[in-house]
Parts: sequence; structure tokens; C-alpha cells
Amino acid sequence: RRVLFRSGGGGCGTVFKLSGSTLTILYSFTCGSDGGKPDAGVILDKIGNLYGTTQLYGAFGNGNGGGVAYEISSSGTFSVIYAFCSISACRDGNGPDAGLVIDGGGAIYGTTTYGGRKSCGCGTVFKLSKSHNGWVETVLHRFAGGNNDGANPTFASLTPGTQTIGKKKKSVLLGVTAGGGAGGLGTVFRMVKSNSRYSLTL
Repeated sequence: RRVLFRSGGGGCGTVFKLSGSTLTILYSFTCGSDGGKPDAGVILDKIGNLYGTTQLYGAFGNGNGGGVAYEISSSGTFSVIYAFCSISACRDGNGPDAGLVIDGGGAIYGTTTYGGRKSCGCGTVFKLSKSHNGWVETVLHRFAGGNNDGANPTFASLTPGTQTIGKKKKSVLLGVTAGGGAGGLGTVFRMVKSNSRYSLTL
């Protein structure tokens, strides 16, 4: 069984399931508050819920909106769990067009291509955590561009894991950016978790 995207009759994209030769539409986007134009695949949690992103639209932002992160529950219910550009200057990120990853505790991680720093709009690394009041977004890094930081992480998903740093095993997120770094040609970066915070190194 595979769960994928396709364009859909309205041009806003769909999530569908392909089982053998049988295709079932799980959700058709409307390019409204539910988002539209999904560029990345979906992930599955331990109890069968699907999570993904759309690059555009959503409830907030200027023009087409900043995109959304969404859930399709194991029972088939669609819900937006976060709409990007929900704070001033899209400091929470804009345009999540890469796939998401999930950790053992159910927290979701991803990147946005734009938004973040008002002076740059070079993208973010974010975390979505489930609470009693719904999902909460935390920005783990706002890219600044230039030689010492990346810019515009696009299409490539993060890779979670653990690495021994010094004498301790630490949780890490690995990723790439399309810009920033030496000559503006992009970077490979590592986010290292220490206590509850992440720090980025190139």
C-alpha cells in the first residue's frame, strides 16, 4: 500500500491511497484554509495517522498564504494542525515544501523554505508538539544566509538520528539548504539537541 499525492480536479492537490490497482482519494485540497499544492509525501505515526504539508494557502499570510501542516486521522478525518505565517512577518516560517519526520515521542519536525528572520526570509527548522489544546509550533532555527549559515531549505526532508558527541549520545537532525554557506551554494547542517534546545552547526 502506498499513500501519495496527485494534482486533483481542482488543481490544488490530493492525498490518495494506492492498494494494488485500486486508488482511493483520502482528501482533496481546496486552496483555501485547508492549504493547497502539496509538494512532499506523507508520514505515518504508530496508530495510523498521516501527516503532511502544503506549500501554499492556509488561513494566514499575504497572497496565497504560508502553507499548512495537516493530519488525516486513522479514521479518515482531515484537520489542519498548523497554518504558517500565523505570526508577524512569517517568523514562524512560510512555504513548507519538504516532507516531515516524526520522533519516538510523536513530535513532528520539518522545514520551511521562506519566512523566519524578517531581514532575510531564509527559512526555518520547526517542531510541532501535541498538547491538550492542540498542536504547538516551536521554531528551532531561523536561517540567516551568508557564509556562516544556510538559507532556504527546500524539498529535502530532515533526517533524525543520534550521534555520539564528546562522550554523550545526543539527538540530532540533519538537513540541507539550497543557499547560504560558502559562495551561497548551499549547506549541509546538523541540529544538536541539548536539554530541550537545538543548536545548528554547518
